[in-house]
Amino acid sequence: RGFSELATVGTGCEGRRLRFWDTATGSQLRMMDNVKTKTAEGEIWRGFYAVAYSPAGTEVVTLCETVEDSQTGMAMDSRSLGHSLELWDRHARDTVHVVTLKHRVICVDYSPEGNELAINQSNALVLLDRKTRAPNRSIQCEGLVFLLQFSPD
Repeated sequence: RGFSELATVGTGCEGRRLRFWDTATGSQLRMMDNVKTKTAEGEIWRGFYAVAYSPAGTEVVTLCETVEDSQTGMAMDSRSLGHSLELWDRHARDTVHVVTLKHRVICVDYSPEGNELAINQSNALVLLDRKTRAPNRSIQCEGLVFLLQFSPD
C-alpha cells in the first residue's frame, strides 16, 4: 500500500499548525502544534509554513518561523523573525535536527534518494546534505523561487 497520509500547514485560524490526515477516511491522524520556545525576553511562538516527506516516508522536514511574542501577543517585526528548518522523526514526532537559517526559506523538498534537501535562499536554490545539513552546492536563479520539487527519477 502506498502513502495514505497527507500533511497540511494551516494559516489564519489554523494558527500554523501541522496536521496529518488519512486520505482514505478523511480523518485527522495527529497534529503538531506551534512550538513554544523560552528566551531571555520571554516566550516566543514559532509556526510551521512548509512541509515535505522523505522518500522513505520515515522523516518529515518543516520550515518554521518565529511568529509571535507570547508575552505581548504581538506579531514579531519581520526583520527579527527567526527561521529554521526542522527534521522530524515521522512516527515518534521528535525533532531530529534543527537548522537555523539566515534568511527566510519558502520551500523545501527531499531528493528522490533522500540524501539531499533543496531549499530556496534569496535568488538561489541550495542543496543541503541531509545528514550534515551543510550546503553541497548552489544554483543561481533570476528572481525569487516560490516552489520547487525534484522529479522522481
